[in-house]
Amino acid sequence: MFRFLFSPFSALFGLCVLFRRRILYGCGIIKRTSFNLPVICIGNLAMGGTGKTPHAEYLVRWLMENYRVATLSRGYKRKTSGFICAGEQHGVSDIGDEPMQYFSEFGDRVVVAVDENRVHGVNQLLKRNPEIQVVVLDDAYQHLSIKAGYNILLTDYFKPYPKDFIVPMGSLREQRSAAQYADMIIVTKCPKVLSPFTREDFLSKIKPLPHQKVLFSYFTYGDFVPVTTAAKQKINVDFSQILLLTGIVNPYPLKEYLMEFFVEIHSLAFPDHHSFSSTDVSKIKKEFEGVITSKKAIITTQKDAMRLLDPQVLSLVDDLPIFYVPLTVKFHAPYDEVFAKEIGAFVESH
Repeated sequence: MFRFLFSPFSALFGLCVLFRRRILYGCGIIKRTSFNLPVICIGNLAMGGTGKTPHAEYLVRWLMENYRVATLSRGYKRKTSGFICAGEQHGVSDIGDEPMQYFSEFGDRVVVAVDENRVHGVNQLLKRNPEIQVVVLDDAYQHLSIKAGYNILLTDYFKPYPKDFIVPMGSLREQRSAAQYADMIIVTKCPKVLSPFTREDFLSKIKPLPHQKVLFSYFTYGDFVPVTTAAKQKINVDFSQILLLTGIVNPYPLKEYLMEFFVEIHSLAFPDHHSFSSTDVSKIKKEFEGVITSKKAIITTQKDAMRLLDPQVLSLVDDLPIFYVPLTVKFHAPYDEVFAKEIGAFVESH
């Protein structure tokens, strides 16, 4: 009932974004820029929670085996502006948590950059790094100033866009019909076992166009990685209870995974991309003290860990045993081969 009270606002917002995509950009009133190299856009219709960052890492990891790759993000919630090419001197406050994660993961093997002006960002990338062969636009499905050569759209298995609504009724940034502009649609966070019936059911909901490929992926989790000094001292401890600390849209898949290993899980959730303050740290410590056992730890995501590793925050939490859980994207067979064939064909065509 409350959702439909917001329907007039959703309708107005929907008309605005439709006018922007179909009229302003679609009719050429606002110019779209193309580049003479493969540009791949990865994004979603939802506000977040589709697993974009690990899928972007999967794409970059696949590309970097044969090409010199650059990623360009806007650097959401950073405290800087303009173009920045990530280096050892930069932190989360300079480039944002997701670019920081890419830089932490790939180092100088991939050029990681941020710029709120995507066209300017790509121009600067190519000017400073003429050896770049492929550019990956991170979270750019709604950034229409660049005409990407290939568009990858992600949707959550538990909340697919055909069942969602435009904000504020739901979590969509634009109409479901905008999915038509995708070349590949990936259904993320699927169960590890996915029946043919379930796949067909999803296809009937998505109704892909003839040119669109629909793929299904899932997450696998790795061993805990220590974030703080206190955590490094407790690597071999067999924890019985944990405090799950998150600042992401949907922590449920991680919590479900952790439930297999721990007797009790306490949760403390913050908004997506949340910048931790001293007040937040006090709240975290109070929650952790309330976990009644000596064999306890704080578990978080890799993206949250990037913000906790900010020097100002790390100095406040370094005495807490904080670990992050790395995750990896896997495709259900035979979609890993479909992915490789599609992306390979696109890049080689340029």
